[in-house]
Amino acid sequence: MGIHYLNSRYVLTLLSARRRHIPGSLDHQLVEWIWKNRAGIGYLGANNRQPEPFHIFNWIESLEILSRFKSWRKLGREALAWLWEQRDQDGTWDFGMKVSKSFYFPLSDDWRKAGRRAMDHTTRVLTLLSNYDPSL
Repeated sequence: MGIHYLNSRYVLTLLSARRRHIPGSLDHQLVEWIWKNRAGIGYLGANNRQPEPFHIFNWIESLEILSRFKSWRKLGREALAWLWEQRDQDGTWDFGMKVSKSFYFPLSDDWRKAGRRAMDHTTRVLTLLSNYDPSL
């Protein structure tokens, strides 16, 4: 019998709300276990270590959840470096129209217009990046 329910997006969101009360060793073990799990966080299904274009927003949501844990700072460096490399020449992000449906998107009324879509994608990425503090 396993403890697979621990990798649920809902359980992790609840745990992250109490992150200050989680011992550092447990925080590290939990985050590392989830990070290495190819299935990713339950109900999101995005591989945390290797983003796929269709699941990009599930991947970003996974990173947002994990970024609430202290141990993620070290593990998330590669993911954040990959995100920085995806910027367009004008400094925005646009992952295209063919992405998985997300609870958070679309922010704009019309995603068919590239400029609006890019602003939605950029908003989501910048929100994630603003949660990253390597000094924690």
